[in-house]
Amino acid sequence: MCQLLCSAASRDLPVRAAAMDKILEAVVTSSYPVSVKQGLVRRVLEAARQPLEREQCLALLVPEGPHRLLFCQQLVRCLGRFRCPAEGEEGAVEFLEQAQQVSGLLAQLWRAQPAAILPCLKELFAVISCTEEEPPSSALASVVQHLPLELMDGVVRNLSNDDSVTDSQMLTAISR
Repeated sequence: MCQLLCSAASRDLPVRAAAMDKILEAVVTSSYPVSVKQGLVRRVLEAARQPLEREQCLALLVPEGPHRLLFCQQLVRCLGRFRCPAEGEEGAVEFLEQAQQVSGLLAQLWRAQPAAILPCLKELFAVISCTEEEPPSSALASVVQHLPLELMDGVVRNLSNDDSVTDSQMLTAISR
């Protein structure tokens, strides 16, 4: 995502607009307070006017403190809504690259705040086990590669023993 934002400023207008739409949609649909959303939108629009170094871009997008967790959870929800922008090989390649960029950003955020991993996994499960919406995007699969392997056994064990998880949710999540 960061690379999308940083490189969007140096590309042609239609591509920049598509990338900016995705970023702004993620911000606007997030659960942040309105004041935080306004600040993020302002930063994204300012960043779009000029190319930035990767570190500058990350500084603009990565909230601190409790907002970082909310941002990570929102990235998971957004990945669940990603759709392939076009038919054919080029569209599929662009889709995969964008999913990898967002999941890479998540991995960077998790390295900076490891306590955000488990809440993000809960969000991931909520997205893939929801039966009220259309099936989530396959872009969520790009997150798995960034999960610490040492967490996986405990997560699966806890999920299978969690009384609040219904059989229907578990079946839906497994089938997706």
